[in-house]
Amino acid sequence: MTPGAIRVVAGIAVRGDRMLAAERPPGGAFPGRWEFPGGKIEDGEQPVSALVRELREELGVECEVGRLVSHGVHAYGDRTVDLQFYAVRLRGEPAALDGGRIEWVTPDDAAGLPFLEGDRDLIKALTREGALRAIEKSLPAPIPSPLRLALFDFDGTIADSLTDIAVSSNFALAKLGLPERSIEEIRAFVGHGVRHLLSQALGESHASLLDEAHAIYTAHYDEHLADHTALIPGAVPLLDALAGRGIPIGVVSNKPRPFTVKIYEALGLSQCERIYGPETEEEKKPNPV
Repeated sequence: MTPGAIRVVAGIAVRGDRMLAAERPPGGAFPGRWEFPGGKIEDGEQPVSALVRELREELGVECEVGRLVSHGVHAYGDRTVDLQFYAVRLRGEPAALDGGRIEWVTPDDAAGLPFLEGDRDLIKALTREGALRAIEKSLPAPIPSPLRLALFDFDGTIADSLTDIAVSSNFALAKLGLPERSIEEIRAFVGHGVRHLLSQALGESHASLLDEAHAIYTAHYDEHLADHTALIPGAVPLLDALAGRGIPIGVVSNKPRPFTVKIYEALGLSQCERIYGPETEEEKKPNPV
């Protein structure tokens, strides 16, 4: 990525020998110019997630995202734009929701339209025989029975947070003059919320200290919740693949939702639309409801 550049992502949607083009609406930058549909990647957002969001907002459709087709940098006056183009398959019939126009055009048609300069090299490449067909073939196979929602247990599935949980638990125990617990003991205690964890760590003989231990733990964990927490290998590719297919994603945790949000942001994640904690639902994890 070019330092200081505006990050933009766009989709190449193919229908036979045509591809979807969008005219920029009046009142904004470059009105009347044409481009591949897409938009700006927000801070902390992944390109695939940004593209799914932009096409939903601009065209009113979900999409499946395939391979990166082209990536380049272009200067528009005093602004530099970092452009990424992905193959996409639209679900449903797109509509121009932002006041502009959309058209299914051949690459030769596109060459005659006032496309933005940053798109023109790609259009030239797409005029080659078989280029559109190659893009269409690169897309993942359609999902036969569309998954409507994907919910993941956050701790242990998306993020490995055990070490930070253990450190804060043992900090609370030490403050109360009690012996520390091993990482394996802590592992056995997690899964039903922090009060259950601390109750097990304290033991029956020190059950009266639970509220004090909880307060110490909460204050310490709030400051150190991402010191050692890391993404589970393979989690990001899975989330990107689901987001690329337009499937809404959520994560569930028994830790207070503000803690999960802070960890989620610290790990640079952006694919999930909802984050659930014990405050947001009547039933708690691991209840299957």
